[in-house]
Amino acid sequence: MARGVGLTDADRWPWLAAVAAAATAEPRQAVVACSALRRAYRDFLRERLGAIRFVFLDGPPAVIRGRLEVRQGHFFKAEMLDGQLSVLERPEADEDFVEADIRHSPSELVRIVVRALSDASMAPR
Repeated sequence: MARGVGLTDADRWPWLAAVAAAATAEPRQAVVACSALRRAYRDFLRERLGAIRFVFLDGPPAVIRGRLEVRQGHFFKAEMLDGQLSVLERPEADEDFVEADIRHSPSELVRIVVRALSDASMAPR
C-alpha cells in the first residue's frame, strides 16, 4: 500500500488473522480498528472473536477523499479510495453493527459511537 497499490484478498487474510490474534492476546474486551470491507472478512473475525460489534463509518466519497488528501505521512493515498469503495460490502441487517456518519467532527463522532455502542449493548441488532 505504501507504493500506492491496494491489497488483494490474498494479502488481507493473513492480516485479518493477525488482527484477530491481537484482539484475543489478552483476556479482556478490545477495540480494533481495521477495514473489514467484505462480509467474508467480518465473518472471519466473528468466527475467531465470537460476539463482536462493528462500527461502520460511512460518508460521502468526496468527504473521505478530501480527508485523505490533507493527511500527511500515511501509507493509504487518496488515489486508492476508489479501489477500496469498489470492494466495500456494506454491513447487512443481520450483522451486529452501528453506523456513524463521518461528516461529524472527530470528537462528536467519538461521542456518537460510544453512545450507540452503549445503547446497542442493551438491544442487539
